[in-house]
Amino acid sequence: MGAGVLGTCLAFWLSELFDLSIALVEMEGAAATHASARNTGVVHRPFYMNPEKKGRFAKVANRSYGMWEALATRYSLPWRRVGILEVATDDASLKTLDDYSRWAATNGMADDEVEVLDPEQASEVEPLVKCTGAFVSKADAVVDYRILTECVLALARDNGVSFLAGRKLARAVRSGGTTSLDLLTQGERSVLECSLLINAAGGGALRLAHSMGLAKGMSELHFRGDYWEVADPDVASRFSHCVYSVPRRTEYPFLDPHLVLRASGKVEIGPNAALVAGPYVYDGFTGGASQLASAIFERPMAPRLRLAVDSEFISLVREEWRRSISKRAMCDRVREFVPSLDHGMLGRRGVGGVRNSLIDGKGFVPEAVEESTDASLHILNYNSPGATGAPAYSALLVASLVEKGLLGSRRRKETPHGSLWRFEGAAGTA
Repeated sequence: MGAGVLGTCLAFWLSELFDLSIALVEMEGAAATHASARNTGVVHRPFYMNPEKKGRFAKVANRSYGMWEALATRYSLPWRRVGILEVATDDASLKTLDDYSRWAATNGMADDEVEVLDPEQASEVEPLVKCTGAFVSKADAVVDYRILTECVLALARDNGVSFLAGRKLARAVRSGGTTSLDLLTQGERSVLECSLLINAAGGGALRLAHSMGLAKGMSELHFRGDYWEVADPDVASRFSHCVYSVPRRTEYPFLDPHLVLRASGKVEIGPNAALVAGPYVYDGFTGGASQLASAIFERPMAPRLRLAVDSEFISLVREEWRRSISKRAMCDRVREFVPSLDHGMLGRRGVGGVRNSLIDGKGFVPEAVEESTDASLHILNYNSPGATGAPAYSALLVASLVEKGLLGSRRRKETPHGSLWRFEGAAGTA
């Protein structure tokens, strides 16, 4: 369920390795319609991931980088290696840059990929940037994840996967050894039966898990990241790297606004983290009265109520909404490290996306969560850098299914596209 970047990579590996009947079900008319296409578009290197807290994400990001590059090279897809300049805007942030050096090495990055810079050296790399110090990661690339996902989907379909687009799930019922899925297509109902259900539905994943009696103590909040285009061509053309700043509020799973180069050639600033009522609210707050009511009263309510009385969280929500409404407010934050940027240099909004953040009784859940039964696997909270790590993370999930005996013994003797991606390397079993 779900033809985003993760679901599509899962369909590819399953069809590449096993002789199975596989349907990839998507509620929209095309793959990668939501979060997979509405993100920063960066293939990240794992320098900023603490290996003690995000070790698994760091490993899959490191393995997946070369896989995405191989796919882009083989099929002539957009791939711009631009690197990231991560800047400290005050002396207190300098320690984080030292942490990045250690984390990069632990997470598998080569010594010549990274460098710590003083303010003068940072200005040589990006003349418009002013900072107290910087860390440069030289290999990060900008891509179009929709195009990458569509390519993986084509490979999966070549392997025999049936792509069922425009099918919205109404209900999933487990009976005996079969899960029956009631699907709606333009109001018409159909039933699809399967022996193994994999839920990679992104913004709809938690609701599907709840309907099957799983993750009952978890809720979620939805945060839209908005962008503004740097419309002044003289300014935009002077940047050669994506420029990030050291995050200030590390207790929340959001990045501070940054300047990003797009695969299309555009330069944008963002994102913020504007609280919205649902997973597909790309404009305004509610997406409609019914969605607002669902967001307020959906159970369990306790995790959301806990945050509702958190003064720090309320302050964050207020601040992030200012950046959604006002390009001046977004610009003011980026001006802390690009002081010559003016809000008058910004044009129209870029493409915003929604991050669906899982919460429980303790607050925000930092990593992806996998809930499973003897006939289903549910991937929840698969967020940034989720698109980066999807090829290797999906391989890990398939390896787990094999270990649990859920895929049977119908392994292919030869993989149709084995010269492109190697499963053992992706899953870390080589």
